[in-house]
Amino acid sequence: MARVPADRPFFLDIFPVTWDRWLRRFDDDLPPCIDPLCPRTGVEHKRAEAFAKNVGKRLPTAAEFHFAWGDRRFPWGDGPHPQMGRVRPPRFDEIPEVGLYPPNENGLYDMGAWLWHWTHDGTLSGGSEETPSCVNAEPNESIIPFGFRLAQDG
Repeated sequence: MARVPADRPFFLDIFPVTWDRWLRRFDDDLPPCIDPLCPRTGVEHKRAEAFAKNVGKRLPTAAEFHFAWGDRRFPWGDGPHPQMGRVRPPRFDEIPEVGLYPPNENGLYDMGAWLWHWTHDGTLSGGSEETPSCVNAEPNESIIPFGFRLAQDG
């Protein structure tokens, strides 16, 4: 986990929750052609919260997620950078394994703009090519894919 400084110290997992990690806690089936090291996506907010509680953690607040993202358009800087992360939807509609791109300045992987994240507040944070960085968005059909990462108090 990476420690992210803030008014109220907290830790944020360096990776989003993966299918592998999810399947160790819940008796779900791994969909065909999904790598277990890919982020677990499509989880309802209530189930993401239940998972977090089950492992002794919580979802980050929107403010914590924004702090961890940073104050730039993308987690790695102000413009697209193919070696740092994708800004367009995943190729072939397949989300890559976690950790393929370098971490942001806080040591957090996969904060990039192709994966939205659930927050404790019940909104999704992240971004896409069409939206400003780290927008808090109400869940809807156009915001995909979405996953989650876990937080805990410092």
